[in-house]
Amino acid sequence: MDRRRFLQLGAFTALGAGFGTLMQRAAAADYRAAVCVFLAGGCDSNNLIVPNDNAGYNAYATARPPLAIARNQLLPISPVSGGAYGFHPQLTEVQQLFTQGRLAVLANVGTLAMPTTAAQAKSGNWPLPVNLLSHLDQQNQWVMLDPNSLTTATGWGGRTADLLHTANASAQFPAAVSVSGSNVFCDGALTAAGVMDAYGGSGIAGNNSSWTVDQARMAALRQLVPAPGGAQLEGAYTDALTAAIGQDQLLQAIYATQINTPFPDTYLGQELYRVAQMIGARGMTGASRQLFYVDIGSFDTHAEQAGTLQDLFTQLSQALAAFNAATIELGVDHNVVTFTHSEFSRTLAPAGNNGDGTDHAWGGHSLIMGGAVHGGDLYGTFPQLVLSGPDDASDEGRWAPSTSVDQYAATIASWLGVADNDLQTALPNLVNFTQKKLTFL
Repeated sequence: MDRRRFLQLGAFTALGAGFGTLMQRAAAADYRAAVCVFLAGGCDSNNLIVPNDNAGYNAYATARPPLAIARNQLLPISPVSGGAYGFHPQLTEVQQLFTQGRLAVLANVGTLAMPTTAAQAKSGNWPLPVNLLSHLDQQNQWVMLDPNSLTTATGWGGRTADLLHTANASAQFPAAVSVSGSNVFCDGALTAAGVMDAYGGSGIAGNNSSWTVDQARMAALRQLVPAPGGAQLEGAYTDALTAAIGQDQLLQAIYATQINTPFPDTYLGQELYRVAQMIGARGMTGASRQLFYVDIGSFDTHAEQAGTLQDLFTQLSQALAAFNAATIELGVDHNVVTFTHSEFSRTLAPAGNNGDGTDHAWGGHSLIMGGAVHGGDLYGTFPQLVLSGPDDASDEGRWAPSTSVDQYAATIASWLGVADNDLQTALPNLVNFTQKKLTFL
């Protein structure tokens, strides 16, 4: 931990004597939150949503016969803007949310250095994001949004929180919160990320079954706090440790926040349950703007894809539905936007020894949920599912994205309250795109 991080953490004051008042503070009338759900491993968008018209489905089924979903198993949807599509058969709740107008699809979105066609990508002389098919690099690109660098120290969530710091001037907990460990998405130049545990564990006192043991640990930790008036680094350490102890106490109260909506007993379900608790405790935290990061892994389906996606899409669908219901219970469903990221999609062409898996690809589809979403529709441009076709940057079905993650993120950051002339600070690559924001919010 360097001095800059000490000073960042020290900026968040301990709770002190005002804790009781904070617990009674009314939620900010203009509260807004954005929740990033990262589908780690590269989610196969080609089976997430499938064309359901005759020509589109036939092209899809012809290109991936071992993996194609039978047409009569698709969950049909009819976007407001036209067309016929079907969700994966395990996305029952997602289909219902779409039909209710509470969920939208953003088609063929991915990392881009600048607008790029498949032909330009294949030319060999067009600027492309670094290491396009690398899991780690593309996961970082999606959350950092600096396609020409692999070393950016901040994420677009943290930079957005930096720009919204005046809205959280009295907040007692960081504005950017991960429920999946440390993640660069939440790191800003000014913003120190907060961390929650999906199962309610404490980062300081421990998660011991004995309350006495936890209290003893906390008492011992408090004795390590130096007296004020020391050297600069010692002072920064004191501020950081004092703030961390205060935040830990606040977390225990947040973990006790009652949410009546039942959540599935899956890791993603519990992550989103903790986000719901944090949102429900906004009167305690004093937050007006918040960003959250959660994830679910195992989408790297080089083999046995059908069974793996059946399980993962069930978890995703059920967790999103529970979280949507919780935001309604809390009265903030129009104040919270939940959206998916994934480092890339999978090839349309099957791969693996048995043709039961897929390889790393590029552009894919994202889900966006919430009362503020213009739901029941598909945004962006759906690719033509033709191997070596006009949207294929290879011969295996790697779609050149028609929408950049920068535009996707700018839409969300703007909805949170970032001014148009500040979007470039949060999203430096946005300058390369004529259309800065999309219309799903």
